[in-house]
Amino acid sequence: MADIFVTGSQGFIGKHLMRALPNAIPVEPETAQCYAPDDTVIHLANRRCKTFGDYLENVRSMAGMLTKSVDGGKIVYLSSSVVYVDKPSLYKASKMACEELCNCYRDKLRISVIRPFNVYGPGQPDEFVIPTIINKMLETDDGHSFTLENLDARRAFVFVRDLVATLINPYDDFSEAASSDLIMIADLVGTIMRIMGKNVKIYGGGYADDGPHPARLIPDLTPMQKGLEATIEYYKEKKEKECPTT
Repeated sequence: MADIFVTGSQGFIGKHLMRALPNAIPVEPETAQCYAPDDTVIHLANRRCKTFGDYLENVRSMAGMLTKSVDGGKIVYLSSSVVYVDKPSLYKASKMACEELCNCYRDKLRISVIRPFNVYGPGQPDEFVIPTIINKMLETDDGHSFTLENLDARRAFVFVRDLVATLINPYDDFSEAASSDLIMIADLVGTIMRIMGKNVKIYGGGYADDGPHPARLIPDLTPMQKGLEATIEYYKEKKEKECPTT
């Protein structure tokens, strides 16, 4: 019987993946491998690369997984659209290095590399753009205002459950994961405000840099309106639990 192993199962994406694959086996990156030709490892775990040591750990884990896996096993590697960004970083370097390691083992293993763009959905950490907008809306009374940087910037997004579907059934050995083309942050704010029924003013600041442009979109399994509604509901409930009304 084929086994599916998941690294990073306790992360934002990993928790959604484990709900979709309840029989999957959580493993640490250092021990992950395919023990049989029908096995699959979905590799989500990744250090944030604050130090060169983090970079080395990411690359070392990927190399170990590839070398220990038996011939014919399947590796699904979650890379990132950061590889398109024209700015050096250890995080970008680790993703590119791991992708290149994967390429070296394509004659031995079945390998799929997924490059997601801006993933969003219920449970995403608060510091990311969509949770930031939703939380500011929840904290700001109608008629008042808040400031948000880079309103003119544009980003491509993918709903976390659509990314999970792509991880479970990759379209080919390499694919980008974005279900929207570039969206201006100001337009995104307007959509969230409309869904939430809010009437606030938003002032922009900061440098408006565009994110990378997806060359190809995955099927839009969840329209952004529906994805945002589910995400907004999550943060509303989270806020109510943190600040219950008396």
